Amino acid sequence: MSTMSNTTPFRGIIGFSRLRSESHDHPLVIARGEGVHLFDRYGRDYLDGVANFYSASLGFSDPELIDAAKDQLGRIANFSTLSHKLSEPTEALAERLADILPLEAPHIGFATSGSEANEAILKLLAMRDIHQGRAGRRAVLSRWNSYHGSTQATASLGGGSNVHNAFGLETGDRLFLTQPDYDEHALPGESEAAFASRLAEELRTLVHRRGPDRISAFFAEPVSVSAGVAVPPEGYFAAVEAILAEHGIPFVDDEVVTGFWKLGTRFGTDRFGFRPQVMSLAKGINSGYCPLGVFAFSKPLYDEIAEAADANGFLMHGGTYHGHPLASAIALKCLEIYEKRDIAGHVAEVSKAFARRLEMLRSHPLVISVRQAGLLGGIKVDRGVVGMKAEGLAPRLVAAAQEAGLILRASAGCVVIAPPLIIRDQEIEDLFDRFDRALASVRMTASP
Repeated sequence: MSTMSNTTPFRGIIGFSRLRSESHDHPLVIARGEGVHLFDRYGRDYLDGVANFYSASLGFSDPELIDAAKDQLGRIANFSTLSHKLSEPTEALAERLADILPLEAPHIGFATSGSEANEAILKLLAMRDIHQGRAGRRAVLSRWNSYHGSTQATASLGGGSNVHNAFGLETGDRLFLTQPDYDEHALPGESEAAFASRLAEELRTLVHRRGPDRISAFFAEPVSVSAGVAVPPEGYFAAVEAILAEHGIPFVDDEVVTGFWKLGTRFGTDRFGFRPQVMSLAKGINSGYCPLGVFAFSKPLYDEIAEAADANGFLMHGGTYHGHPLASAIALKCLEIYEKRDIAGHVAEVSKAFARRLEMLRSHPLVISVRQAGLLGGIKVDRGVVGMKAEGLAPRLVAAAQEAGLILRASAGCVVIAPPLIIRDQEIEDLFDRFDRALASVRMTASP
């Protein structure tokens, strides 16, 4: 157990942090968690308003998940899903997911994160295209300000030019579309229906300009948290899906954040009514208790990928920890709990208080707009933020919220609120009361 104080310089590297300007302050060190609350090494309580980067759907220290982990550790702690071998919980998880995913007879692959899952999708689709004699089919469609991962390939799919430039990412084969954020990108007087139609036409134009035979896939999150909780208008995904189907472009549904009841439905596909050919999952699949990522292909795509893999001798992709038995066992228990405890019904009920408190903020002088889908909410306070930025009102509010005992995130000019799904009405009231204190603190110091 470390005895370092908050004034001791930290010699590690922490993502999404100012590595030099914050080096004089020791990072916040969390010692334990319980339910929706976290406690630092000094015993101070924080309400986790973003569920540990949207992963801790069942909160912290859930006894059933802990018991599932202990039981699996006593059976086999580590076994790789490679070379035509796998562990029992990994086999069971693949079968369970194949039953519930909204894909045509899906086949399931494993990774250790959402980033890796999306990376695998890019690789396997490229292998398929090369095998079919379409090596030039390298372009990938995505939307500005989305987030599809932190690897070189996946980071180039989202964010903004500042992210791409910082790491020298290759974006020549990336085709970017407008994020379906009506409040941010609608033209003056444009209706939501007209906005959705314009974005669909933008997609059609881009496909024709590059050529559909040169486009490998389209990646999208049902609701993009990194774009400031951009909830798409009605009709957007229906129009996008029709264009992709017309040209035979696979629709990759990135449900890393939105999957497993975050939006009030099991997947974003249920909420918005579209049918992808590929999916990526992580975070809520096992409540973040152990690193796990999943990718899944519909059977027609899987058959093409399998043919390409076998033509090369075997599938030349894998990882030591892919399909890890501990992560898989926890995921199986997590999926069981979602059903047994009726998490869907609980989210539907507490989302009412969540939506009511969000709506109360709409008239605040610092607030531009509010966004909400299930237990995923955003409070827009800055306009025109593209990519990852440390400046603006949103990061100031997040810092003030931490002082008030509330952990939130800033993203694209939005303060993001997405608590564990197990949160109760009174805890929602407490969450927003703490945020009100942060708003009041920042407003007192805000420039006129």
